[in-house]
Amino acid sequence: MPAITNATTSGINNQNVSVNFPGVIEEIEEKAYVLLYESTLTPKLCKEVARGVKGSGIEIPYFNPTTFANSGFEMDEGVDYQSYTQLTNTSIRLSSKEFGIQSFLTDTVTESGAFDFKAEIARQQAIGVSKKVEDYFIAQLNDFENTINATDSDGLSLVRIAAARTLLDSRLVTVPGDKSLMVHDFAWFYTATGQFNVGDAAYQSALPVYGEEVLRRWYVRTLFGDVHVFKNNYIPVTGDTNKVANSYMFVKDAVVYWVPRDYRLESERDASARGWEFTSTMRIGAKTAIPEWGVKIASKADTPAGATRAPDGGEGS
Repeated sequence: MPAITNATTSGINNQNVSVNFPGVIEEIEEKAYVLLYESTLTPKLCKEVARGVKGSGIEIPYFNPTTFANSGFEMDEGVDYQSYTQLTNTSIRLSSKEFGIQSFLTDTVTESGAFDFKAEIARQQAIGVSKKVEDYFIAQLNDFENTINATDSDGLSLVRIAAARTLLDSRLVTVPGDKSLMVHDFAWFYTATGQFNVGDAAYQSALPVYGEEVLRRWYVRTLFGDVHVFKNNYIPVTGDTNKVANSYMFVKDAVVYWVPRDYRLESERDASARGWEFTSTMRIGAKTAIPEWGVKIASKADTPAGATRAPDGGEGS
């Protein structure tokens, strides 16, 4: 866990509650750190580099294998090479961004003991940072060079998924490893209802050994033996009446990321406002390193027929 930082020297004591805030801050941070890890999907499907390296940006060694697939020669006896492929010290630059959220806890709320404020602050802090990290990573996936476009009436069919897989597997340089397919729930709804008998046992599929048990919360099933489907509702849905969302198929090496500063929580007493500020921050940098090893698939993402969905962050209408 990262170090705990706070600007407090004493706790709060009154007739209703006794709170040692330095200890509380540590407890909240531990809860928030676990929730942040458990609620953030996309980085788990990408490749981490340069762990522990600090700074606002770094250069990392980078060789795109798709660029030298046609560099070989047919040799004639006794004839030297007429040209060569030079191995250069190429690199890409990762610039980090900082994400955070601040919550304010009044003395009145603390003293009332009406709810578990430690759990609630941890939840707010983790979800706030997780949403920004997901938005940032998904924006990087839009740099994929392969695309399958559809109209707002075309669902995410198995044919389109197979086409995306073919775009990756047909490259001159074999794409390494299994593939992740990240979809919005509304896009997957049309796959599930249009392509499968949802009640069939065949619809269910066990998650292969994928490195992280926590991935099960997003996992849907495996298609074609090596395409593991995960639902991510942070993927933007666009359009007013006929809605469309991108799905993303890629291999782990396609997108790299770097964490110069892990999640941390700080607190400060605001005596004039009679409460405590809680601030979470995290620095992270991500980039599509090999655009050829990812595919964007646009497809229908309407709310299911007969359903009314309340907008996020507000009341339904």
